[in-house]
Amino acid sequence: MAADVLDLAIVYSPAIGIGIEAARVLNDQLLLVRAADCEDWREAWVDIDWGEALRIPIAQAVGREDANGLRLDIGGMAVRWLIEHKAAGYVPARLAHRQMERGAIVVVPDSPSFDFSAYVTWRSRGKLDTAAIVASLSSFVQRDEKLTKQV
Repeated sequence: MAADVLDLAIVYSPAIGIGIEAARVLNDQLLLVRAADCEDWREAWVDIDWGEALRIPIAQAVGREDANGLRLDIGGMAVRWLIEHKAAGYVPARLAHRQMERGAIVVVPDSPSFDFSAYVTWRSRGKLDTAAIVASLSSFVQRDEKLTKQV
């Protein structure tokens, strides 16, 4: 955005600087889940990359500060991967919701969760009506949350 290539972006870790503004549009949590047929989540642990800011807190939460093991950068496909490979890892609650309801994955008891909010960022000197865009995105997210809870 700073290079004037994009007018607006939705990101998890906003880089706010001169001429760049941000607003939160989605509140989410990273939850430690395991496939329902995963017997020992610690043995089946997979480090799913959700960004530099969360790497150390997650490693400490699961007792894996040594950074050894499998690390995946597969984002939205993580839940399916955990189920197919009988594994465990941190995923956004929004992505995990349906599979948790189906019983395909379960939250690991007594595990910490982490804030994983999404932000809309934009160039402050841009020509977009950013207030309307932020309001529209927030409204869409709220409607989606209501629909997701009904399914």
